[in-house]
Amino acid sequence: MTLKYLYGQDELVAEFVARMHHEPGYGKCSAIGVTDENGELIAGFVYRWFSVPGSHVMEMAIAALPGRQWLSRQTMAAMFQYPFLQCGAQMILIRPKPVLEKTLRMLAVLGFKFAAVERLYGRDEDAIFCTLTYERWMANKFNKRFKHHVVGTTDNRKAA
Repeated sequence: MTLKYLYGQDELVAEFVARMHHEPGYGKCSAIGVTDENGELIAGFVYRWFSVPGSHVMEMAIAALPGRQWLSRQTMAAMFQYPFLQCGAQMILIRPKPVLEKTLRMLAVLGFKFAAVERLYGRDEDAIFCTLTYERWMANKFNKRFKHHVVGTTDNRKAA
């Protein structure tokens, strides 16, 4: 499996993620796409600053085509080095729906903390605020093993 990372195509990747989440869009944002060996966009990460000025909290949306292999140690490095190392975020916020059990399991393994928010997506749809601080990211088992928190350990800026 040969994955490539798509940089500089923020609008394309954000549209892909918005379609997967049935959202109208993300406005001003940055994005990273993951493509397969055929150049097909199979996953994407959208980043935008949280609306509280000076909080240094970056909101992140993740989407991937079902059944596709996109999560690798290089992908994890790309996902988290951008907000923490390049943008200087002190925390990441992801707000999935509770029905996304696989996503929640993945986030738990990565060290995210959870808080339920009733009706965030409407009268009958709750959300889970999932947060990962810079310090928890630095201390997680993947960083200890693969050194993703050390600049230059992964060449994740190659364009697809």
